Amino acid sequence: MTSQVNQNPDAQNQATQEQPEPPIRFELIPNQLYVTVSLNEVQQGEISFGCWTFISEGLKSLGQKEIVFILEKKNDEADNDYPTMVLNLIATMWNRAQNGILTSEGDILEIGESGFIEPHFKAVAFQHPFGLTGLGDENLYLIVNLLTKEETEVVKQFGLSRVVALQGFKYNHFPSPPWIVRDRDSVVNEEQKLEMLKSIAAKVPFFHVRGFRLKLTADTIHLECRKDQKELLRETLKQLPMEAPFAISSEICYESDAILTWQQDMSQGPTAISKPGAQGGPDAVMSGCFMAVIPEQDANNLQVLEDGFLLSLETKKWEQIRNFMLTGKNGSVSMSPSDGKCVVDWYEPAAVINELRLKVLELLPTLENEEGNIKVTKAEVVGDFSKVAEFIEPIFLRRLTEGVEATVMGYYTDREPEHDQKIKLVMTLSPGPKAAWAFSAEPAADQMLMKGIELRLNELPLPEVTGEVKVEMEFEVGPKES
Repeated sequence: MTSQVNQNPDAQNQATQEQPEPPIRFELIPNQLYVTVSLNEVQQGEISFGCWTFISEGLKSLGQKEIVFILEKKNDEADNDYPTMVLNLIATMWNRAQNGILTSEGDILEIGESGFIEPHFKAVAFQHPFGLTGLGDENLYLIVNLLTKEETEVVKQFGLSRVVALQGFKYNHFPSPPWIVRDRDSVVNEEQKLEMLKSIAAKVPFFHVRGFRLKLTADTIHLECRKDQKELLRETLKQLPMEAPFAISSEICYESDAILTWQQDMSQGPTAISKPGAQGGPDAVMSGCFMAVIPEQDANNLQVLEDGFLLSLETKKWEQIRNFMLTGKNGSVSMSPSDGKCVVDWYEPAAVINELRLKVLELLPTLENEEGNIKVTKAEVVGDFSKVAEFIEPIFLRRLTEGVEATVMGYYTDREPEHDQKIKLVMTLSPGPKAAWAFSAEPAADQMLMKGIELRLNELPLPEVTGEVKVEMEFEVGPKES
């Protein structure tokens, strides 16, 4: 997911008015959001250097993972020269989460031409904080990575794993350095970027699905799919005819022994960045950054392609694999005439991820127009959140709810009411997908008006649901103040 970072001067002013030496704990939002800044020594081989570490506290109350930002301190900087724009970033994360926009591993936020921390960093990326000590449950956190313009373009096309692996390979750190190297060069130049665009992966539809991971063990490729992303994966595959080639990015599998790394010259075979202490041999686990699938082939073949895997498949084999991916079922498909196998494994997200996911259902949007005479006072899911999350992806329900609110408000914007009125709307979604709309109003509303709103609502695209889902919304409308 790609978004823009908004500036929040209030958060920055708090630090710049008086910038004490770390460790220091800033209160960005009273009793709700804090950021701790510390200065630590980092050892890389025989070299040691200072790093400022920013850790948020309070985002998880909104369903958002906490943020860790580790920044290299330059030798000529004082201990209290830490950049306060990091506080802006964390305040932006709070504002986004309040609006139900949650950031996950693999997402990026674009900064703009001015850059972030250094002029050449044009985007903020978020990764799993693999190997960081002292955090407790690392599944509650995201660590920040800063990207150059060229790296950002590659992430948009091929996913974050490719750039992370390239950074890890350059700095000999698995999967990549957790600290921001301030004056580093981009790990992707224009020539390499053009070379990447010649790949098969760049010539077919390329998709990104959270939680999708690839790993190769001996002669078996494992497609690991996160259960809470089943609907999204199914919708992604349904966009394509069964015979169409495509590619899909992979998140890094941190349990693997090595990650394939893209190289401009592949004549010497594939390259990888290895985990410290990892052993090679037939039992080694290799993680890839993408998978390309080419159906309707005369024979089945699995091969390493750049930093990913290429599956050339007979129609019947791809149909079997695709069916496991569509239905959320585990399964294994022989890749005969070779001895290889393709295994589809569906796994549960970490318990904390599911808890954070359910927070989206607690924080459905409540819109208000600029004039303030039309606003949403309530938007609530009816029933058990866990059950609702089984029927529909929470973020899809949030987007639909926002669309419904905007549609109702837009209708009244065109037809300004003559007096104050409270309107209740119950939206009921059912498999098909289908939607039913039940209106009531105090004082009673013109039924023709309600019918006009319903006709507009029926034009909204509906997400897939596997069971009944209800959302209650309440609106207050009235004439504009003269």
